Amino acid sequence: MNQMADDLGQLFEGQAKLIQHLRRINSEDPVTGLPSRNAFDQRLKAEVESEERAAPGVLILVRLSDFASYNQAYGRSEADRVLLRAAEVVNGFVESHIGSFAGRRAGAEFSIFVPGALPADASVWCKELVSELDGLYADLAAPLDTAVHAGLARTAEGRGIREVLAAADEALRLAQDSEESDCYMAEPDKEGHHNLESWRVIISQAIQDQKLSLWLQPMVSEQQSQPVYHQVFSRIEGPEGMLKAGAFIHIAERFGLISDIDRMLIQRVLTCLIEHPERSLAISLGSASVASEEFRKEFIAQLEAAGPGAGNLWVGISEHIVHHHRTAVGLLVRALVRLGVPVLVDRFGVGGLPFSYLRNLSVQALRIDNSFIHDIDTHEENRFYLESVVSIAHSRGVKVFATGVETAAEYSVLCKLGIDGAMGYHLGRPFAADQQPTGE
Repeated sequence: MNQMADDLGQLFEGQAKLIQHLRRINSEDPVTGLPSRNAFDQRLKAEVESEERAAPGVLILVRLSDFASYNQAYGRSEADRVLLRAAEVVNGFVESHIGSFAGRRAGAEFSIFVPGALPADASVWCKELVSELDGLYADLAAPLDTAVHAGLARTAEGRGIREVLAAADEALRLAQDSEESDCYMAEPDKEGHHNLESWRVIISQAIQDQKLSLWLQPMVSEQQSQPVYHQVFSRIEGPEGMLKAGAFIHIAERFGLISDIDRMLIQRVLTCLIEHPERSLAISLGSASVASEEFRKEFIAQLEAAGPGAGNLWVGISEHIVHHHRTAVGLLVRALVRLGVPVLVDRFGVGGLPFSYLRNLSVQALRIDNSFIHDIDTHEENRFYLESVVSIAHSRGVKVFATGVETAAEYSVLCKLGIDGAMGYHLGRPFAADQQPTGE
C-alpha cells in the first residue's frame, strides 16, 4: 500500500509538472517568464469588461527606447539579459501593488494593470518605475543613449479593452515625443468622481454605518437542479448609490480596511444562512484578513458559534493569497476542515503556482479564473489546460468550478470537459440576497 501511494504521488507530480510546462509554453513569454501578450490581454479583458468585477484601475505601457539599436550593438543574448532584468523590476512593481499583473507585449515593451489605482497615484508610481528601469537600462547599455517611456490610461465604465489599450498606446507615443525618460497619462483632466481621500471616507463611513448589502450569483451544475452554492458579492453605499466590490475592494486593501469589510460580510452571511438554511453560500476573503491571526481566530469562533449551519458556507481563498501567505493559509484551512467548512481555491490559474500545493492543502474545490473561460470554445490551449486540471483535481477528489461563463458555447465546452459547476451571466445574474431570483 505504501508503495502504491508513492507511485500515485509520483504520477501526480509528473502529470502536474507536464501541465505546468505546457501552460508556460502557451502563456508565458519565453525570455522574461512574464505572461505573454495574449495571456495578459485575456486577463485584462476579464478584469475590465466583466460586469460584476469591472475593476477600475490604470493600464501602464512601458517601453525601453531604441532597443533595436542595443540588440544590434550587443547581440541577442545580451538583449535578452536586459529584458530579463527589466522583467525583474516589473515583477517587483507588481509584487508591491496588490492585485496587479504584468506581461510582455513585444520587443522591449511591457504592460501592467493596477486595479483600484487612481490616476494621480498611478502617475507617481509609474514615474518611480520608469526611473528604476531607466537606471538599469542606462547602466547595461552604456555608452549608448537610452530612455524609458510610459503611457497610462484609466479604465472607465463602458470602456472595453481595445479603448483602454488604444488610449495607453497614444499616451505612450506622446511620452516618446520627449527625448528624456517620461510618462504621460491619457485624459489627465478626468480624474473620476473621487480622489483617494474621498474613497477612504466612503469606505470608512460604510463600515461605520454597516452599509453593506449582499448580492448572490448561482453556481449551477448539470448534475443537480439546485445551485451548488450562491457566490456572495458585497456592495457598499456611496454618494452615487451602491458600489460593486470591484470598485472599492482594492482601495480597501490599500487602506487596511478589508478585514473590517470581511468581518461585516461574514456576520451578514451567517445571518443569511440561518434565515435560509436551504442555501449554500460562498465568500472570498481578502489577503490581509487571511494573514491576520486575530481575524482568523475571530472567524473560527463565529463559525463554531453558528453550529451546523456553518457547513453550508464555502470559503474562497485566492491562489495569490496561497502563494504569499502559505503558513497562514495552511492554519486557516486546517481549522475550517475540522469544522466541516469546505474550502475552495479562488481565481485558480493566475497565481502561477505549481500543482504540488494541492497535496498539502485539504481543499474541496478549485474555481478557475474567468480569464481562462472567455472564448474557451475557440481557445484550444485553454481548453486543454482546463481538461488537464479537471483530470488531476478529480483524481484528488477535488471539484472544479468555472466563473465568467457568458455564452452557451462556453458552457457547452465546460460541460463536455466534466466541470462540476459554472457561474456567469449566461447562467444567472446576481440578485439582492433579500430577493428571490426568477427560476429558483
